[in-house]
Amino acid sequence: MATVEQAGHVLEENLAYLGAALAYLVAGIHLFHPDRGFPRLVALLATDNASLLVGDPRPALFVASALAILVGIKLVMLDIRPRLVYALGMALLATFFLGYFAWHFTGHGGFLPGREAVSHQVGPVEALVVTNFCSVGSDRRFGPRGRSSISWAQKELRTTV
Repeated sequence: MATVEQAGHVLEENLAYLGAALAYLVAGIHLFHPDRGFPRLVALLATDNASLLVGDPRPALFVASALAILVGIKLVMLDIRPRLVYALGMALLATFFLGYFAWHFTGHGGFLPGREAVSHQVGPVEALVVTNFCSVGSDRRFGPRGRSSISWAQKELRTTV
């Protein structure tokens, strides 16, 4: 019984460190993502054409969210209104979650001004599965036995749903 209590105590003591480590990981992924993070933001800003960020705001949003996470970690470490920071962190997580699905279910940002929806000629759920989860080898366009991922995913979804 003592070992269970000790394990619970060790977990309780280190849970904040684990949470901080995971938050640093998420911030790092968003900040240094080659296509949507800081490198892409710098490349877009170097063109002196801010309208590119209107059509695809992901680089600015990825960098801003990464910086918000880093500031949040620092505020919690300094014990500055940690409950408020945790609440804002939860709101940011909900924004990530909802933003991911809003982006993919509207044709990759088709709701944004100046951006045409990308059509995969399938429904939104099928498009999400095809574009993000169907891959064989290094070529994401083809499913098993060389068939296109879209036709393969449509058949698979119809047989499993």
